[in-house]
Amino acid sequence: MKLELYRKLDLLFLSVLALGAEGLGILLHNRFPGAGYYLSFSSLIAIIALLRWGSYGIIVNCLLALLSASLGGAISIPVILFYLVSNSAVIIVPIIFKKTDTLEIVSKSYYLLGYVVAFYGTIIVTRGLLGSLLHITFLDTVMLTLTQTLFSMIMSYFVLLLLKGREGLLVNMMTYFINEQKEIKE
Repeated sequence: MKLELYRKLDLLFLSVLALGAEGLGILLHNRFPGAGYYLSFSSLIAIIALLRWGSYGIIVNCLLALLSASLGGAISIPVILFYLVSNSAVIIVPIIFKKTDTLEIVSKSYYLLGYVVAFYGTIIVTRGLLGSLLHITFLDTVMLTLTQTLFSMIMSYFVLLLLKGREGLLVNMMTYFINEQKEIKE
């Protein structure tokens, strides 16, 4: 199997998982709006995709943006762009951590915390900036997004701490694929 096909299949699998988790989260939130927030593991799956594939993992988060925009209520071009741009902004996270190997990020809890905070922080700040373009104050948008995602951010970090011991899950998949191909040839 070629690396490109392997990447496409893995990202497709992660996307299906993330979209299912997000769809279920939105459905439950709509059924039980009194909670004020909902827990979704879709962002956790998007973080895993970024850890595994670097910038290619952005595909998962962009698909989540399209789902959130379409299921969130009134669908309009500004709403779609709001979610799509803010979710695609996380492409800077793998760039920030480019010099740090995925294995090191996963093995050191403070790097992993930094990765999770950078992921959510990028979305929160970008939505704040976009909100100010849509005539909502930066601070209001940031606070609203923070309150909506804080619980998911904390849970994502704890789940990643639990998953970091699982072999082959939180690894740079390009390196993993190359090593697997070498083992097959030997």
